[in-house]
Amino acid sequence: MTALETFGSTERVFVDLAHFGDDRVIHHRQTAICRAVLIGLLTVLVVMSLAACNDGSQPEVFPTATQAPETMISAVPVTTPGSAGTAVPVTTPVPTDTPEPTASYDSFHNGHYPPLLDLWTIEYEPKLIAISKGGAHFCGLREDGAPVCWGSQEEGQSLPRQGEKLVAISSGGYHTCGLREDGSPVCWGRNYEGQSTPPEGEKFVSISSGYYHTCGLREDDSAACWGFNNAGQSSPPEGEKLASISSGVYHTCGLREDGSAICWGRDDDGQSTPPEGEKFASIGIGGNYTCGLPEDGLPVCWGWDDAGDLIPPEGEKFASISSGGAHICGLREDGSILCWGTNYHAFGGDQYLGQSTPPIGERFVSISSSLDSTCGLREDGSVICWGSVGDPEWSRPDAGGRLYAGHPPPGEKFTPISSGGLHTCGLRKDGSAVCWGVNPYGQAVPPLGEKFMSISSGGLHTCGLRENGSVVCWGALYYAGEKFAAISSGGRHACGLTEEGSIVCWGYISNPPEGETFVSVSSGSNHACALREDDLAVCWGESLGNDWTSPPTGETFTSIASGGDRTCGLRRDATVLCWGGRKVIEDLKLLENEKFLSISRGFLHTCGLRKDASVLCWGEIRLGGHWGYFYGQSSSSKGEAFASISSGRWHTCGLRHDGTVVCWSVKGHAIISDTSDPA
Repeated sequence: MTALETFGSTERVFVDLAHFGDDRVIHHRQTAICRAVLIGLLTVLVVMSLAACNDGSQPEVFPTATQAPETMISAVPVTTPGSAGTAVPVTTPVPTDTPEPTASYDSFHNGHYPPLLDLWTIEYEPKLIAISKGGAHFCGLREDGAPVCWGSQEEGQSLPRQGEKLVAISSGGYHTCGLREDGSPVCWGRNYEGQSTPPEGEKFVSISSGYYHTCGLREDDSAACWGFNNAGQSSPPEGEKLASISSGVYHTCGLREDGSAICWGRDDDGQSTPPEGEKFASIGIGGNYTCGLPEDGLPVCWGWDDAGDLIPPEGEKFASISSGGAHICGLREDGSILCWGTNYHAFGGDQYLGQSTPPIGERFVSISSSLDSTCGLREDGSVICWGSVGDPEWSRPDAGGRLYAGHPPPGEKFTPISSGGLHTCGLRKDGSAVCWGVNPYGQAVPPLGEKFMSISSGGLHTCGLRENGSVVCWGALYYAGEKFAAISSGGRHACGLTEEGSIVCWGYISNPPEGETFVSVSSGSNHACALREDDLAVCWGESLGNDWTSPPTGETFTSIASGGDRTCGLRRDATVLCWGGRKVIEDLKLLENEKFLSISRGFLHTCGLRKDASVLCWGEIRLGGHWGYFYGQSSSSKGEAFASISSGRWHTCGLRHDGTVVCWSVKGHAIISDTSDPA
């Protein structure tokens, strides 16, 4: 069951730093007519703004529900990924007579993003037998009952307990709950409202996670709910016996044995007042509406529908339905799917997401809808989703997602590798590129037929350096300009080092210092650093709005690695010194006795390759609403020996000496202890 059907090892030192509250969301409704008019007006305004503005800003639309807990629902968040990793040493390209084209900026020029693709596919081995879509995360069950989650982890909602075996799973807004074989519930993720703390000693036959609360059915058919209860959604009517239950945002509904529906909680739009005399085989809850599916397969919906978008298509029959924020999808008997409702943000906004436009020709065995997206489970156990990509901070499922940056294609061998924001690329011996990972802008699809001598993955783009020194970039960054000896991709920019030692940068970054000559360059999110011939570091750009880019005075380095708002340098004695951002790891003196052959910087973490070819990683992490720090080895890298490493936004990949690759997720392998808000 889904959140909108309901609404739907590591040795580490952890230091709690700060508690992060969420931003308030202002919900507003639009009619179809108003939306059409606004879209036309906005189109004109956008064109005018693009021509007149160059401040790099982006408009934000914040949807509220009265008395809602402070929560941010961000359907298409903006990421600022880390760098490709270690600095690239100077090499001599093969000169050719090819004329040098002129430089041009990409879609990021002036801070404007290209459109996101609205369809993505996730494949697994072993296959899944059930799926449940949450607010910005996904969960499924493998055949052995092991839960598999991926997606946003800001509240730990994608981190099920290791070793759990479940018979049911249900994803909520920022939490997930499951049932063990003995009926005992287990929940993980956000717990500010108590939604992840089921009543002690209770056992259930079914469970349904809402956005901020959870409900379960006992063996005697009575209901128990826990979590946020501002509108009475967690207070089921006493004495009622139910055959099924479905939790929403601020209301909950259940079906009695005779198929009649009963709802409780908010009813300002009639969402908790089912039509009299109707009997249903199943029920699903959306934002401010409810839909029931009678035995005849013809859905009936009630509640808010100002624009008439939620009226079921006439004559269509379904085997099951799943309700999202303001869209509904129905699964026909033949496995085909039909969706209706809005293709835009559920609570307003004019950005097209496509959650009501499923892929053509697909067949599914089950579906699960969330706020602005839907996922379908194919018969072979693979998953395909459409609509909003949600939070792109994907974590690797235990089963291994083929679109996750840490799941390299089997059988491939590479010479160098480079990890970007949420994707990774490698070069074969023949110079051809292979990429894997999240691909909303095409950053993981290298051009066919191209051969490169080096490659560098950025936040939402990748650049390859040909033997003649020219550069090819794909994804959200484009460049056609000078020839280089080395390149380094950052969050929304890239920099190239010429044979003469000068640096040219393009994309979302300030210009490098003039008159300086360098031997290497490394790009972070919004800044870059380079080494001069005297081994002194020079940095420029921004560090997330803070002036933290200046390297320590007088320090010399053999190599540097930039990522996020931080840069680390490797001294001649093989020790590491970092600057920018927070410095808790250094303050704890955890790295004093560590020495490395090379280092690689991600968005909020750094990894170092020791002389014995083992890897040590450290950095920041945010889970369960807390910021903290970690230090140690991932379980995936223990016992491994690597020739080189490369860190992306939340992951790091190691290249073995035989050319094969192993990757691990910094967030996915974190162990977080209980923490409290700082005084």
